[in-house]
Amino acid sequence: MSSRPRTFLPYKIRPPTRRILRPRDLLARPRDPREPSMPAELFTAALLDNDLLGLECLKNQEPIHNVVVRLVAQEIRGAVEGIFQDPSTYKLHLVLEPRMFMTPVRVVLAEFVGDECQYSAPTWLQSLRLARNQTVEFVRSYEWLNKFVYPLLTTPAPTPVPAERAWRDVLAVVTRIKEVCEPRSLVPRDPTRPLPRPRLRRPVNGLVAAMGGLTLQQTVEGPAGAAVTNHGGEDADDIQVPFAVLNV
Repeated sequence: MSSRPRTFLPYKIRPPTRRILRPRDLLARPRDPREPSMPAELFTAALLDNDLLGLECLKNQEPIHNVVVRLVAQEIRGAVEGIFQDPSTYKLHLVLEPRMFMTPVRVVLAEFVGDECQYSAPTWLQSLRLARNQTVEFVRSYEWLNKFVYPLLTTPAPTPVPAERAWRDVLAVVTRIKEVCEPRSLVPRDPTRPLPRPRLRRPVNGLVAAMGGLTLQQTVEGPAGAAVTNHGGEDADDIQVPFAVLNV
């Protein structure tokens, strides 16, 4: 008897679970570009996209208020062992050159290990890899830098700020420029702070007052070792002591 199932048996043949591929399924579907989220990515986007964050104060008319901002993407190739090679390391360097007489500052804002073409690569690397020598340079006012860095360091966040030490160095440079461009005499007083107390003159020290009543006492030593004391009654020049040595 044949083992072939009969057509009237109460079961159905299941369709194949494997999906049939079509030529259109073989096409690569590009992902949506990543949006900047980290501080270094936001800073690069604001610098390259003509103030994307709306910070304003791009450039000041006074040259002393401006700072040359340079971003450099450095590539450090991984070690090669036989036919294998470690992934490269990319660092984002920020160079600040104030227009005034100040030493330029160079800090590292971010670091990435991997391939520049992978999806998880930071947006600053994707933006700078097409630039000449992977370097871009702009001129911005110190107010522009202050509006970005100061809220970044002062706003409470659930996680620590990446490369916080580098951002604090940037804020220190901005503060030094601000102190030169905005003297304290020109900065308006904060109305919420109380007025300083007037300084009271302290009375004359009791020791100084007591020294005012003292009289001059001078002792001279004669040739025989006798001491002659002047209590202020007569002038010391009137005392006749031959060959005396004066000890004051």
